[in-house]
Amino acid sequence: MKTEVCSFSGLKIFPGRGTRFVRGDSKLFYFRTSKDARLWHQKKKPAKFHWTVVYRRLNKKGTTDTRTKRRRRAVKKTQRAVVGMDMELLKQIRKENPEKRKERLTVSEAEIRERRKKAAALAKANKASSGPAGRTQKARGTANKGR
Repeated sequence: MKTEVCSFSGLKIFPGRGTRFVRGDSKLFYFRTSKDARLWHQKKKPAKFHWTVVYRRLNKKGTTDTRTKRRRRAVKKTQRAVVGMDMELLKQIRKENPEKRKERLTVSEAEIRERRKKAAALAKANKASSGPAGRTQKARGTANKGR
């Protein structure tokens, strides 16, 4: 048994029911009832009529939620090496206890401070040896200013 679908309401049209309309460009339109045909010819929007399939789909009427929530896969944790460090060193750092970590950090901080002091002393020595940079300040407010 072949059924058609109403061009306006979207409902099934069983054999022996409904009408067929052929437009000027030879496109076929099927209507279940004269009510559907009349509204379609008046160019009414099927989405505005509560009894049409289009309206029911847009407003989620009569649909039962049969879908279940998809299970999310657990995130796999992987160990990645940091650029400039190998994995063994990373694992060693992660395993060390808080006292050792504190000791390692204080040693590295002292090393950094020493490097900064040396850099500052070197910069100071360079500045002193070069003498004045040859800059002379211009007297302010004495220029003609384009007059």
